[in-house]
Amino acid sequence: MDRFFHLDPSDQRLMFAVFAEHSSERVLLMFNTGPEYGEAVGSYRDHPLYHASLAPDEYTALDQRIGCEVIDHAVNDVRAGGRTVWLVDAGAGLRDRNRVDGSGG
Repeated sequence: MDRFFHLDPSDQRLMFAVFAEHSSERVLLMFNTGPEYGEAVGSYRDHPLYHASLAPDEYTALDQRIGCEVIDHAVNDVRAGGRTVWLVDAGAGLRDRNRVDGSGG
């Protein structure tokens, strides 16, 4: 879960095509981001550690573009150690397409 936000904004955008490629009707996707658009360098075990985040509206748009539905989005969630967490139904679009074209589900 703590990997996605180490990608720069351009690479994060590209990952949504990868998510779509690897999704099936029963896939849930969980990832964490920052609470707003930005880039920062923190520290982990005395080494610099890069973090980046898109704006929440952009994540929602990227999810929708690949047919995902946001189930939950918690900003700075104390239950998740202060992380901003997204839970996404990555199979929603596939199930919808299968219902429309009659290919089952």
